[in-house]
Order: sequence, then C-alpha cells, then structure tokens
Amino acid sequence: MPASSARRAVRDILFSASIGALTVVAFVTLLAGRSVAAAAPATSVLVRVAQTANGAVLTDSDGFTLYIYDADSANRSACVAACSLTWPPLVVAAGATPTEPYSIVVRSDGTRQWAYRGRPLYRYRGDARPGETLGSAGGWHVARPTAADAARAQPLTIGTTTARSQATSYRALDASTATKTDTPILQTPVSVVVVTQQVLQDQQDVNIAQAIANVSGVSVGGGGAADNGQPFSSIFLRGFLTDSHFRDGVRLDSFGGDSDTYGLQLANVDSVEVLKGPAAILYGAVEPGGIVNVVTKQPLATPYYSILQQLGSYDFSRLAIDTSGPLSSDGKLLYRVNASFENQGSWVDYVYDNNSFFAPVMRYKFDPATQLTLQYEYHHLDLGQNYGFVPLLNGAPVNPSINANYGNVSPDVETTNFWDLSFSHHFASGWEIKQTFVLNDTDVDSAGLYPSTIKNHADTSSGWGVGRAINNVVNENQNWSAITDLTQHATTGDVKHTLLFGGDFYHFGTDGQINQAGETNKDLSYVDLFDPVNPGTPFKRPTTPLLFDTNANGSLGLYAQDQVEFPGNIFALAGLRYQELHQTSSVTFYPYPAAASPILNATAITPRLGLLWQPQKYLSLYADYSGNFGPNAPGDILPSGANVPPTSATQWEFGVKSALLGSQLTVSAAYFDLTKTNIPTPDPSNPNFVLITGAARSTGVEFDLQGQFAPQWQAVANYAVTNAVVTSSNDPINPVGSPLGEVPHYLARLWVTHDFRKSPNGPKIGGGIGFNGPEPYLYAGGSGLVIPPYCTVDLMASDGFRIGQSSVRAQINATNVFNRRYYADAQNSSSFFVTKAPYTAFTALYGPPQQVTGEIVFGL
Repeated sequence: MPASSARRAVRDILFSASIGALTVVAFVTLLAGRSVAAAAPATSVLVRVAQTANGAVLTDSDGFTLYIYDADSANRSACVAACSLTWPPLVVAAGATPTEPYSIVVRSDGTRQWAYRGRPLYRYRGDARPGETLGSAGGWHVARPTAADAARAQPLTIGTTTARSQATSYRALDASTATKTDTPILQTPVSVVVVTQQVLQDQQDVNIAQAIANVSGVSVGGGGAADNGQPFSSIFLRGFLTDSHFRDGVRLDSFGGDSDTYGLQLANVDSVEVLKGPAAILYGAVEPGGIVNVVTKQPLATPYYSILQQLGSYDFSRLAIDTSGPLSSDGKLLYRVNASFENQGSWVDYVYDNNSFFAPVMRYKFDPATQLTLQYEYHHLDLGQNYGFVPLLNGAPVNPSINANYGNVSPDVETTNFWDLSFSHHFASGWEIKQTFVLNDTDVDSAGLYPSTIKNHADTSSGWGVGRAINNVVNENQNWSAITDLTQHATTGDVKHTLLFGGDFYHFGTDGQINQAGETNKDLSYVDLFDPVNPGTPFKRPTTPLLFDTNANGSLGLYAQDQVEFPGNIFALAGLRYQELHQTSSVTFYPYPAAASPILNATAITPRLGLLWQPQKYLSLYADYSGNFGPNAPGDILPSGANVPPTSATQWEFGVKSALLGSQLTVSAAYFDLTKTNIPTPDPSNPNFVLITGAARSTGVEFDLQGQFAPQWQAVANYAVTNAVVTSSNDPINPVGSPLGEVPHYLARLWVTHDFRKSPNGPKIGGGIGFNGPEPYLYAGGSGLVIPPYCTVDLMASDGFRIGQSSVRAQINATNVFNRRYYADAQNSSSFFVTKAPYTAFTALYGPPQQVTGEIVFGL
C-alpha cells in the first residue's frame, strides 16, 4: 500500500517535529515555572477585588463573585447540608495559614472555610460567568471589602501555602458528563458516579479497570483471543460492551482495534465520571450501556511540583511527574506537565507491559471570560500478548499453572499521539461558547504467536502438541472530531432554565493489514502439550497476507437540551438529537481477489426526558427515558458482504439519590430496563464474518455509596444485579434466552479507609473486598458455561509527613491478599479450535494473583 506508506512517512515526520517542539516547550515551561516560583512567595491567590459599577466586590481567582450569608454568626457557618450544594464554601487549601483580614472557620462537618473579617465566604452555583451576582437575594449578599482593603495592591492573598489544594473526599457533588454543564448530582435525573482523585490515590490505581471497579455494574472484558492477546479491550456497562472511552467529554473510538482502552494512562487523570445508560443525546454514536469519561488535570494558578515512585511485585516500576504553575507574572499563561514511565513483568510467561507517557498542557487566559487551552499526549506502549489458550482433559486444565503460556514472546507495539485545542468565552449577554478540536492517531505493529490446535503424533517429546500460528497486524487508527457547545442560563417567571445547543462531527478511520503464517492444523509451530517449552518446531513457510482493510466511520450530530427548575424543587431534563452516520468498509480476504466494499448511511433522532423531585434538600427521586443510536464496528461484515446495520436502544430508569451527614456521604440506587438491537457475534463457519443477534435486554438494580460516614472514616461501596439476555435472534450461537457474555450477574465492592490524622499529614489504613459472578463466558450462548463466583481482598496503609517545604507520603497496597485463583476472562472458543479427543480447549485469562505495591510521593 504505497499511498498509505507515503502518508504514514509524512505524518511520522510531522509527529517527530511536534514531539521535539513540545519537549522544548516542556523544558522551557519547567524552567519558567521554577523562575516564577522563585520570584514570588508561595501564596494562595484566592480572592481578588473587582471594581464594578456598583462598587468593589470580592471575587475568586477566576473572577466569580463571592457572597456572605445573613444567617451566619461571627466565625460560624450556618449554610450546611443541602445549602452547601447551592452555596459551596470557599475551602481552605491544605497547609494554608490565614493573614489579616482573613481567618479560617471550621464548619460542622470538619471542613475549613475562608472568612473575611469573620464572615464565611461562599460561591453561588447559579452564577454562570465571572461578574454575575445572581445570588444576591434571600439573605445572601455580595461580599464587599472595606475601603482600606479595596485600596490594597492587587490581588489580595488570604494565606500562605506550600502545597496544592487536594480534594480529599471520596464523594463528588457535581458532574458535567451527564449534562455537559456543571450540575449537582442530586439534581441530575440520570445515574452518574464519580471516582475522585482521593480514591485513585488510596488504591494506587494505574489503569481504567482498577478505577471503574468503584462503580456499580461496570467491568472490563474482551481480553485474550478476543482482542489480540491483550488483558482487556472493552468496558461493560449495564450489560453492553463499548470499545470507546471519553477524555474531557470527547469520544475516542477504537472499536476493539487497538489498546486505547487498556492502555489508557492515569498519570494526568484527576477523576473518572461514569454515566449509566444511553448517552446519544449529547455524545452521538455510542453504545447504550453508558460512557466512561476521564477528567484530566488542568493547569494550576499556583506553582506545584510532585514526583512519585512505585515499586511492586513482578518487577513493577512506575515513575510519575506532575508539575504546574504560571508562566507569566500576570498569571494569564499557565502550564501543566504530567509524565509517567512504567515497566512491569507478569505472572504469565512471556508477558510484559512497558509504557512511556508525556502530557503537557498550556492555557492562556485572555481575561476572566476567555481562555484558550492546548493539550498534547504522547503514549508508547510495548506489550507482551497472552492469548489465554487453555487445553482441557475431562473439563480440567491439562496444565494448571497460572504461568503457562502456549504462545511465545508476542510483542504489540503501539504509539499514540493526541492533540486537543479548546476555546471558551463568556459573552456579556450570558451565553457561553466552547469549541473543541481533537486529533488522536494510533499506530499498531503487533506480532502474535497464538495457539489454535491440539494434535497427536506431533514432533514433541510426548507426541501431543499445541500448534501455533503467527498473526502480524500492522494498522493505523485515527480519530478526529470537532465539537461546539452553546450554553445559557435564563429565567422565565419562577422557572429557571439552563439551555444547551451544540453540534459535533466525529471521524474514525483505520487502515491496515494482517499477515499470517500457519493456518488451522497446517504449517504450524508445535510445543509439547504437557511441557510447552519454546521455541517449538519451526514454521514451514513465511507469513503471507490474510487480509487488507480500510474502514471509516463518520457521524454528524445536532442537539438541544433544556434543564428546567420549577417551583417546588422539581427539575426536568429534556433533549433531542439529530444524527447522521456514514460508514464505509473495504476488506480484501487473501487469497480471494474480490474486495467487500459495503457503504452504510443512516439517520436517527434520539430523545431524552428526565424528571426529578426533591421533597427534601437531601433527597431526590427521579425517572428517565432515553433513546440511543450508534454504529457497529467498521469492518464487521455479514456473510452477504454487507455492513452490520447500526444499533438502536431504549431505556427506562427509576432511581433515588441522597446526600447525608451534611452532604459528606452520597448514596444512590437505580432500577433500569435497557434494550439494544443488532448485536454482532462471530460466524462459527467463518470467523472473518459476523452474524446478528436481533435484540438483547438488560435489566438490573444498582447501588452506590461514596464519602465520609463517620469522622475520619471514608468508604466507597457498590452493588449491582444485572440480568442481560438475548430476546430476539437468528444466530445459532446466541438463541433467545441465552445470557450476554462477560456480564457478571452480581458485582459488589466495599472499600473503607480510616484516617488517623486531623491534619494533611499522618497515618491512614484501609482495605476492600470485591465480589464477582457468576459470569457467562463470552460466546457462551445457551451452553451454560460460566466463570464461578470469586471474592478478593485488598489492604492499604500510608503515612504522610513534611521535610522542610516538601510534603512526603509513603504508601503500601496489597491486592488479592489471600491469593485467590480465578478466571478474569473466559470465552467459549472451542468452535474456533481444532482439537483431538480426549482433549479440548477454551480461552481464559487468570486474574492477578497476590501483589504488593509501594509508593513514595514528594510534593512541593
């Protein structure tokens, strides 16, 4: 493919130049950041004086108005519980000390809040842009400085600090993923859960599978032979898989074609938001189970430096760097750089995982209402693949060792370059516009030695051999997208509106080929069935082309949404989306000369309607109806040569949410009923094609809890019961009534920590227990094959202290403490293997055994 090679060569030159330029920028950024830090004291610039037509007012560093409350008394806040959802307090950063005229008020929940001349300070969530004063009513007033304070040099500072403010709570009160606006979760009539930075830190999570284990009804799968020997490729939400994830609200597709999901790095991730159920209204062509959105770390207004080193079992080593601050003396130009370098072996022979990750961010604030942000990510992954081939004798593994690998060294090398340019502006009329342009490019070069056959009279020591073929995949996957959102806050009588209008265009394309040496039971390399020692017998011929493919998926969408607040604490959410889909596939199977080149065009209108009632400020009851529309993976071809038609889905959801103990603990529960159509499964007579399962229905109950349930005690708990079955089918593998594969019927997790410290430093202990199962095999159909239920236990301990101006934290985590052996992934793949009686085989991957990881973090 000369044209493709030429494009790749030109692109590689541009990539290299971009990486070099960004590296220079990063070094300059670091040096400039240090010089700024050296030139100015380490202060927390949180309050400014703004001169308005109505006199001087106090604002935060972003220009948003601060307020005081008549019900407060001197040095005491009366705005607690549900009140703080609308009027969040101006919280004190860790390590900060007050300077006149500011002081610190300790709230009833233990949170420390800034006060001006004894009056606690608050923000108002209804102010949509800097300078607004919509909260000045009903006992609330704009905070105004005295004449003497207003005459001081700008900006005012309210205390020195030597460390960045860190969110230390397990619960979040707001989330933007569900509505594309910062909306209190208690007022959002859909199910959304946030995994906070503190949870990620306490569990030492380094991949997305670990993070989303803290959310009910969410798991990962699709590993081993289902995805080129990787640990997992798909996320399962409410019974349905997705190969996409979101980054700051932007969809990144892979359709299982690369490691975008498994390889997702958390070094620059601040939190993870999970929206349950159909999300097509705002995000277009997505799977109906929900979306996982990683929220990245953004530039800070004050200098911050951190370095983290982790060491653990199986030669695990990870170094992470995080640095941020201003680059200009006026604070308008900000930066942040995150980087991580990871190396890890495995309990499985020939498996390893090496990652290099670099993510700089630059932001320029033209004024308090306008900013431009440029983000870049470079990720290089070198992975040793494991296809999970398990030979069986009378249903029991022939080789029960979790180390066994019937393949050999099977490298998968992937390089990803990501750019994100976003612009936002608040207009004086109250409208806000945000525009985002994203390009994500992944190059894949994979060579897998995958087992597929059990044969007698092989040239091995026992005469029984496992035959392996070589599968070499070379391809390029590219996402690019453009998104525009317009928002406005308006009032009509006693009714408040948050309006959203937007449009987006997404493109996903892949261009590549697969070369293969060895076909089923022919020209294979064999290792002994009972003692799989490599290199095995030699291949009898070189690799030859198996297929060439070029696929593209484009979608264009227009959407509108209104969040309405009625009197009586009634909230409605209504939206509508128009979607166009264009999909092309060009697939040539060797040695057949004809190419399958189907084209698919489709349109759809998808609605969402939600209603929520707050009978009490701490309690919400809601109902929601949502529609969904999305493509199947480009390259999925029916035996007729046609593309698989798009999927559609509908969902009803009913739920309850509550914020307890002064909003320190959030609890939610939901029942859902979700139906999806047009689900592809491999054709057993020719795995290069797929068949269609007409429809599947998933129903279930979910429960989530996050936050502080007692002084110095925090917890994350979740529980889900999911019943996902086929309801319409012409597919003999998946008849009506058969369960959907890799969807655990029960999922539960409890994680609890106790913090002995009353300051930012001191000891902490914690632990958790997770339960999974039973879980049907992938492609189990009506066979009844399931992974048995299993339970694992984790523990942690940490301690923090200071060395001069630096904060230091040491932590140790132990996972699967009792070394429980279990299958994390299993596939009914016997129809794809050629075996010889009395032996059979299936595909399975063991879950991680007992592991211990220690880390030490230095912050300044």
